[in-house]
Amino acid sequence: MNSRKRKELAAIFTRWIPFFIYTCIFIGSVLGSFLYYLFQDEFPYEVIVGGLLALIILSIIEVIKQKRKKDNLPEADERM
Repeated sequence: MNSRKRKELAAIFTRWIPFFIYTCIFIGSVLGSFLYYLFQDEFPYEVIVGGLLALIILSIIEVIKQKRKKDNLPEADERM
């Protein structure tokens, strides 16, 4: 794999990793809700709604962050 292809893949992964993390957090809240339902016999809808709301808010923030970033400078570098 040449360095240009590696840089393209790194750019793709950098863009999509936060969305993958947010999706995993939502899946964890859904699984936690089902486990709570299995042990307590009542389904906590507010956990699913809260997880979905967090997923939407964090995704909107991430899209805004990615749209505002115009240059290729990292957010933290040796000057910080």
